[in-house]
Amino acid sequence: FNPGSPLIYGAFVYMFWGSVQSLREGETALKPVKKKLYYSWLIPTILVFLFMFYQRVIKVFFL
Repeated sequence: FNPGSPLIYGAFVYMFWGSVQSLREGETALKPVKKKLYYSWLIPTILVFLFMFYQRVIKVFFL
């Protein structure tokens, strides 16, 4: 199980939904992501992948 998968899939779903909304409104570019939402996704993503890197690489090869 990859604990980062829900974060990545969530980003794909969000971008897909943003694309669908832009197409419905006739826009050619996506609206920018709100900064608060972006950071609330980015920080947990970094922490999860750091934890996975520690568990699967550092702990196995160096400790």
